[in-house]
Amino acid sequence: MKKVADWQMDHININDSYSNKKPHHPLYWTNAALYAGMAKWAEITEDETFYNWLKGIGVQNNWQLHERKYHAGDHAVDRMYTALYLKYGQEEMPQPTIDQFNYIMLQPAKTQLNWGTPHHQDRSNWCNALFMSPPVWADLYQITGDQKCLDFMFEEYKATAEFLFDKAKIYIIAMNFLRINWTTAPKYSGA
Repeated sequence: MKKVADWQMDHININDSYSNKKPHHPLYWTNAALYAGMAKWAEITEDETFYNWLKGIGVQNNWQLHERKYHAGDHAVDRMYTALYLKYGQEEMPQPTIDQFNYIMLQPAKTQLNWGTPHHQDRSNWCNALFMSPPVWADLYQITGDQKCLDFMFEEYKATAEFLFDKAKIYIIAMNFLRINWTTAPKYSGA
């Protein structure tokens, strides 16, 4: 595991060798998934090297989320910020997220969940979003103790689940993708 973590830290900004794409922004959701795992690894190993690497990313980005205020993918990086806050207790780590999520609660997105409607991704209308935004709301509750965080999370999670769960009792990845039954699709289930 340490070799993998070390490799990831050394190669975070390289081009994708399969597609020759530029590296993702440090706050993009793909990196946020890595940071969540690295934060857990840092906790397990109690190795400051990993914590310092993660703190460097936070400082470099002023502890901000990515640019889209309502987009779940841009919320995901806060999992790392919360892990660091719980270890170090530095208020500047979660504060930008607290401020942004307070704004979201006061000015919630009113858009429909249907793909193709204006600003449809201002609400979580795809399956992966359930990994991205709800845990951040739960983290904010843990930090602030504000029940409104859990209430808002539950309402949005429920809306997303109802939107994506079809009559055949399977989740749809997103309404603009194929309907996949994750329990029987060999390509996706590992069978």
